[in-house]
Amino acid sequence: MRIRRELQLIIYLNIIALAILIYCTFGILLVVFDDSSPESLQNHELNPSISESIGVNIDSKPKIPKIIHQVYRTENIPEQWKENQQKCIYLHPDYEYKLWTDEKAYEFIKENYSWFLKTFEHYKFPMQRFNAIKYFALYHFGGVYIDLDDSCHRKVDPLLNSVAFVRKATPLGISNDIMGARIKHPFFLKLINSLQHYNKDWYIPYLTILGSTGPLFVSIVWKRYKIWRGDIMQNDVVRILRPKDYLVHKDAYFSITKGATWHEDDAVFKKSLGNHILSCITVGFIIAFAILYGQYVIYCWLCSNDDVFRNFYMGIWKTTCSILSWGYKRLTHNRFFRWTLGDPMVIINYGSNDINMTEIPAVSPILLTKTPTNTDRENSKYIFTLPCAHRSVSDLEKNGTDNNSNTNASSGSQ
Repeated sequence: MRIRRELQLIIYLNIIALAILIYCTFGILLVVFDDSSPESLQNHELNPSISESIGVNIDSKPKIPKIIHQVYRTENIPEQWKENQQKCIYLHPDYEYKLWTDEKAYEFIKENYSWFLKTFEHYKFPMQRFNAIKYFALYHFGGVYIDLDDSCHRKVDPLLNSVAFVRKATPLGISNDIMGARIKHPFFLKLINSLQHYNKDWYIPYLTILGSTGPLFVSIVWKRYKIWRGDIMQNDVVRILRPKDYLVHKDAYFSITKGATWHEDDAVFKKSLGNHILSCITVGFIIAFAILYGQYVIYCWLCSNDDVFRNFYMGIWKTTCSILSWGYKRLTHNRFFRWTLGDPMVIINYGSNDINMTEIPAVSPILLTKTPTNTDRENSKYIFTLPCAHRSVSDLEKNGTDNNSNTNASSGSQ
């Protein structure tokens, strides 16, 4: 049975839309699959008395520096959080304490990470800057970050035996309110290097903060860090603090109190949806039905208008070809080895890695009309694009002048 071309077009468009949707939400889809169990901190690691009783040797030398980081606009902490702050300081008298205010954070970024200063200044919401300074501080100094709305219940010394740790969020992903790391840990390097890429305005404050610097951002980067690094070395593993270790019980390290100061009205609306699950499901079905019915109407319209369908189909085809051509040019532009008929030149800040490149032509130019063979490579003008030291255009012109002078001198001597 042959499928009508109108139906084929609808199917192809749905496949393309689905592929785009998966591509745009790939990071979120990764977070859905929880595989954090192997990295979870075990009970004997968190409680030295248990490890001694079962004969497990735990390295007593801490890998994470004894520094506690906290963040607020100024040094005037609100009364509702002063008790939490003082309790953490009291339990850790041998720790260095750093409170990152707006002024201190700005000066730190300006002095040490000036490449990020423009992004830091132009964040739309203050909470985005609060989140960003957490990652930079932990990468630069190492230590333990604790939100002001989190209360300490015991010393965090056993946690320092890990090279890095974060708190498991409920129900999915990880949180950024309690974190720890050794100096220059690669996960936090990936976090700070990813901030500019994820700096997008989603028009809804809650989603913008969540996805650009908040827990969703950290969770996506964490999943990508685990996947793309393959077998992570022991010194690079990010350990997971499970919910039972920060909920209220006798062995808990922390308790989470009321906070979420960054939540706007849209977050209140989002939380209220949880009380209306049935209504949300009903609305979802209505939207899905509307999409399917809309596609059916388009299908009927295409079937009844053959000329319109032909023009519509050709328009879709031309648009697809244009997109594919643009993508191909983008890909070939970033290759380290390419064929070209252009003149030698210097490319400054090539690609996204700021690698200075130069192109070196061969002799005996001929027009390349096919894929070069070994014979063509010996006789044709082709260009290798290779990494090189920084050279200005004036240097090349000077070298070219010197080469011409040497050539003329040689010809004169002959």
